[in-house]
Amino acid sequence: MNSKEEELVEQIRIVINMLQKRLVSDPNRPILITLYNRYIRAEEIITNCGEKNKIMIKGSCRAYLDAFSDYDNPILSEMNKSERLLNELTKNN
Repeated sequence: MNSKEEELVEQIRIVINMLQKRLVSDPNRPILITLYNRYIRAEEIITNCGEKNKIMIKGSCRAYLDAFSDYDNPILSEMNKSERLLNELTKNN
């Protein structure tokens, strides 16, 4: 794994932790479960040197906002960082 991939994995883990905390208080929201599963899968793909084009976290900020309209939630900033890092990583490959 190169340094860009390591940075992305670290960022994805931040989002996963935030989603886990949110799921504790709101466990039955399908969008939270979907986003959580996508970030878990993204971490697995990168860690196992899988095909990065199978990572499906792009648009996660939008999906979260469509469901919650919670514009001040710090998770949005972290999701945005993850999306940008993934974009940089896939653009260079």
